[in-house]
Amino acid sequence: MHRYWTELLLLISNVAKEIYTGDKKNAGTDSRVYIVMHGTNVSSNQIFLSDGKFEKKSVDKFTVYAPPNLSPLTALDIGHDNSGFGPGWYLDKVC
Repeated sequence: MHRYWTELLLLISNVAKEIYTGDKKNAGTDSRVYIVMHGTNVSSNQIFLSDGKFEKKSVDKFTVYAPPNLSPLTALDIGHDNSGFGPGWYLDKVC
C-alpha cells in the first residue's frame, strides 16, 4: 500500500484524483483498486474504484465523495485486493 500526503485545508465534498500506472513490464493490474482517505481523527472505509483499467502507462481519473468529518484530508492510501489474473501493480504516482 502506498501513502500520499496531501495538504487540503478546506472543507471538501468531492476529491478528484488521477492515478498513473507506470511504464514497466507487467505494470498493470486486474485487481480491484481501492483508496482509503484519512482525516485528522477519522478514516474512510476502503472505496473501490470502478471502471479503472490500470493498464501500463495509463492515467485513470476518479472523483470520490469525502464526508465532511474527513476534513481536512491528511493522507490517502491506495492499494488493491490481489484478485484477478496478474494482480501485481506498478503505481507510478497519484495527483
